[in-house]
Amino acid sequence: SVLREYWGPTTPSKTPIVGVGGKQIFPRKTPPLSCYMQGSLLSFTHSFLVMSHCPTPLLGRDILSLLKVTIHISPHISPTSHFLMMFLGADTPPSHTLPQLSKPVNPEVWDTTTPSMAKCSPIHIVLRDPSRYISQPQYPLTTTALLGLEPIIQDLLRKGYLRPTHSPFNTPILAVKKPNGSYRLVQDLRLVNSSVVPIHPLVPNPYTLLSQIPATTTHFSVLDLKDAFFSIPLSSESQDIFAFTWTDPHTRHSRQLTWTVLPQGFRDSPHLFGQVLAQDLTSFHPTCPDSTLLQYVDDLLLCSPSWEHSQSHTAQLLNFLADKGYRVSPHKAQVSQTTPTRDTYPTMGKLFHQYFISFHLFPPANNESFTHLFLEL
Repeated sequence: SVLREYWGPTTPSKTPIVGVGGKQIFPRKTPPLSCYMQGSLLSFTHSFLVMSHCPTPLLGRDILSLLKVTIHISPHISPTSHFLMMFLGADTPPSHTLPQLSKPVNPEVWDTTTPSMAKCSPIHIVLRDPSRYISQPQYPLTTTALLGLEPIIQDLLRKGYLRPTHSPFNTPILAVKKPNGSYRLVQDLRLVNSSVVPIHPLVPNPYTLLSQIPATTTHFSVLDLKDAFFSIPLSSESQDIFAFTWTDPHTRHSRQLTWTVLPQGFRDSPHLFGQVLAQDLTSFHPTCPDSTLLQYVDDLLLCSPSWEHSQSHTAQLLNFLADKGYRVSPHKAQVSQTTPTRDTYPTMGKLFHQYFISFHLFPPANNESFTHLFLEL
């Protein structure tokens, strides 16, 4: 499959291309890119050939095989001059099988490609001094860095997480290069963080939280909410506080953009999201109150006394989250597990793993001194 243009890094290709003139060329190729079919949960990674002289992007058999689709031409459809264009998703995770549950689950809860908002009131940010406008100039960014950030910016604009603005506020953005050559968008919000009235964090101590796991628990489900902060809207009065300057890498034209949702890097985003989710979860009532639900920011741990209860209550929780406008990462979900998987989560999973090791791998206490030693841990 062929792209006409690609602004990221490319490498020489060993694939020979022969045109109608009989001349053999070896076009350059992209690194493996994350791709998905819009409106579908199917995603994959693929390296494309880059040929600027090609009149249109080409959808080849390699992509058709990855998508597991075939093309059928109906004799009742008149031919048109329209080209079939390909869409590349920025930073889309590779394809994973959806977790299997014995109860029906609303498929929208797994759809992490479509923007979704939690059903809550927009968040209002309070400044210490409303008459003071925080304005910091943009750091210099190379053309390569801007080209690397461009698909991210365009995707955020398409989803409505960013919008154009004219604001007296401005804080710089950075392009952080990943090991695979792509870039991550980071906004330096330190001045904003020091200028807002902080809210008291209600995030529980994770180790105290894990001590609430019932002794009767035999099965666990761990769910990670996808793009959690982006599901919480900002009030229109608070959006311009987070404005930044974006320079188009092709035209060098600069304009301001700002967030319509809680941005990453803002000091109170975890606390504000955690409070909204906690309030929503107060109305979650499974059919049988035998399972215990624990929340740590955007991670949920469901503890159940049996596999049957775990399957039923996990399905009910997923349907509840879908109804409230949340989305769950399918490739990070651990459903009805008897042992923790440490590598899946940066927070809840690793702590859960430590809890399991601490309480299940120690030998039984056979004397008083050992018991005191264990309790002091």
